[in-house]
Amino acid sequence: MQDRALKHPKIDFIWDTGIEEILGEDKVEGVRLKNLKTGEVSTLPCGGVFVAIGHKPNTDFLKGHLDLDETGYIKLAKLPTTQTGVPGVFRCRGCSRQDLPPSGDCCGFRVCCRYRRGAFLEGLEHS
Repeated sequence: MQDRALKHPKIDFIWDTGIEEILGEDKVEGVRLKNLKTGEVSTLPCGGVFVAIGHKPNTDFLKGHLDLDETGYIKLAKLPTTQTGVPGVFRCRGCSRQDLPPSGDCCGFRVCCRYRRGAFLEGLEHS
C-alpha cells in the first residue's frame, strides 16, 4: 500500500511535520502544520486529512506470556479463531494479524472474544 501511495499523482507526503490544527467550519478546508525539525508553521489548503500513526501493536507486556511474531503481533492457535496458545486467553483485533481488513472485523472480533470467553468460563464451571 505504501508503494502505491508514494507513486500516486494525487497524494502528497509531508515528512517530519505535525498537524497543529485542522481548519474549516463545517468541513475540512486546510491544516496548520508545524515542521518538527525547523519549527516552521505553515498552512496547507486541503479538503481532507489522513494521518498515519504506524502499525506497532501494544503487546510488549505480553512477551514471555503469549507467542508473539517478530513484529509483536499475537500468534493464534489456528485460523479462523480468536484463541491464543494459552487456554482462556483470546485476542481482539489490533494485536494479531488476520486475513481480514481491520475496518471490516474490529467490532466483530470483540463480540466473538466476549462470546468465546463466556463459553470458556462456562466450560470450566462444568468441568
